[in-house]
Amino acid sequence: MENHICKEDCRKGCYAVNRSEIEAFGGQESAVTNLLKDKSGNWIFDEKLEYIGTYDVNVPMTVLVKAIDDKIAELRNKTVVDIGSEFKFLTQPPYGYYNNYICMAAVALVFRRYIGKMYLADQGSLVSTTIMRDIVNAAFYNWLDQKSDAKLRVRFSTAEEKELIDLIQNIFGVKGDGISETKWSLRSAFEKQYKSPLWALKHVVDKGSEFNLVIDELFKLANATGDSITQDDVSKLLEGLKKQKTTIALTLEKVQDSACINAFIDKCLATANHKLENYLI
Repeated sequence: MENHICKEDCRKGCYAVNRSEIEAFGGQESAVTNLLKDKSGNWIFDEKLEYIGTYDVNVPMTVLVKAIDDKIAELRNKTVVDIGSEFKFLTQPPYGYYNNYICMAAVALVFRRYIGKMYLADQGSLVSTTIMRDIVNAAFYNWLDQKSDAKLRVRFSTAEEKELIDLIQNIFGVKGDGISETKWSLRSAFEKQYKSPLWALKHVVDKGSEFNLVIDELFKLANATGDSITQDDVSKLLEGLKKQKTTIALTLEKVQDSACINAFIDKCLATANHKLENYLI
């Protein structure tokens, strides 16, 4: 019963539309409202549940907000973050969070601020309200009995990553929820439409080494696993793609017979014939 109540408060902490909804909690759940105030009774979350408090060592909720925000800032450029191991410090002094409804609701209220700002590392799915509820639940049970859960492995999105996703989707006309879905969509759509791997785009028209390097980086991204994509990869590709986006679009228009690979094959045959002719001479 206690576990069910804990999960329910975690769910409500993530799903609550506004502060009034939490104020309406009944029974022992009504204690969750106290998380939204400082010791003087002043609100530290506004009606939209946006944090408006200031750090006060005597107000546990402001201490928790700062601890989680500081840790996330430290981890933001890490390729993959394990929420279970990285935030286990919350179970230790001076924090001491454990599996009860107040603790789970408190952590859920802080982590809900990162909904839509991180992705599941293995699936590439953007963390929604439902997924964040599952992440917080999984974290507490991981801290309790070291139970592993794939949802605890996440990647944080950055402004550059979002810009790269938008750019890829606009250039190639693909869709996807996050970098992982976008790269799989890019690879699949390109191979289906042009009957070729992405790298073959280099051979349609000779556009020089910078163009070829960007196509190589795109091909690398399209075939990378979620936990191997680094922020450096994102930054490098974004910079190159910005410079080459028009050239890529024009090159795509020059693909004939829907088979990008044909240009590569023609070049190989031309090279082979040239070598054969030289040999025969």
